[in-house]
Amino acid sequence: MTISTELRTHIYDKCLQQTAIEVNPLNQSRWPITYAAAMDLYHDNHRLFHFATIDFPPRLPQKLAVRLLELFQMHDRLKDTFFVHELRGTKSATHHDPKDTAQRWAVLEDMFYAFNTSQLI
Repeated sequence: MTISTELRTHIYDKCLQQTAIEVNPLNQSRWPITYAAAMDLYHDNHRLFHFATIDFPPRLPQKLAVRLLELFQMHDRLKDTFFVHELRGTKSATHHDPKDTAQRWAVLEDMFYAFNTSQLI
C-alpha cells in the first residue's frame, strides 16, 4: 500500500512529532515543526534525502511506541498499524562527568536497560 503525502503529513504532524516531544521534551528543538519543514530540511538541491538521527534515551522508545499507537488508533487508515524499533549505538550519547563513578555506573545501566545483561559473558 502506498502512503499518500496527506497521510504522511498527518502521521508526522499529528502523531510522531508531538509524541516525540511529549515523551522526550529535551529534544524538542531537533524535531522540525511540520512534515513540510522536515522534507525541506532533509532534501538536498537534487531532491535526494539525507536524514538526521535523533537519539532517544534507552528507556523511552517503549513510551513513544505506546503513545504513537494510541494516536494511530484514532485515524481510520492507521488502525492496527505496526512498526519496528531499531536499536543502534551512538557516539557521545550520554552526558556525564567521566570522573564521577556514580554517574558512570548510572549511564552504563541506562545504556544497557533494554538488554538482558545476564546473558553477556
